[in-house]
Amino acid sequence: MDIIKSEFTITEKRCPLCRNLKNIEEFDKYFSKKRQKYRPQSYCKLCSKEEKARRSKEYYQTHKKERIKYAKEYALRPENIEKNHQQRIESKRRRRENLSSSYVRDLMVQKFKFKNSDLLENPDLVLIYANKIKLKRTIKKIKYGKK
Repeated sequence: MDIIKSEFTITEKRCPLCRNLKNIEEFDKYFSKKRQKYRPQSYCKLCSKEEKARRSKEYYQTHKKERIKYAKEYALRPENIEKNHQQRIESKRRRRENLSSSYVRDLMVQKFKFKNSDLLENPDLVLIYANKIKLKRTIKKIKYGKK
């Protein structure tokens, strides 16, 4: 008795949330351990993103106290205190090197006593000051031969 193996490929699928018939490419894939192959997700990519956000928000609201308690305990563990300190230092260094707008705004608030809200409304001021800092850095490199 010969077993005929047929190749059947799905090209379209209906999303149960938006109820639209969509191309199979609009669905993410997951690996089915049971069938040992990749399968399309139930929801289309757009609905999946919205559903995940909704579920995450709902989970956080129902477990808010536990999540906050865990976050505080995590931050107070000795191995994480040093790690968090190093991450803050590294983040600050990157912001300073790349002259991120938040870093430049912070400088302007400290040096010129601007309000952050005024600087957010006038991003040109921040850009001009950032260019001034870049110019000073370039002159310093040329003058002192730093890399």
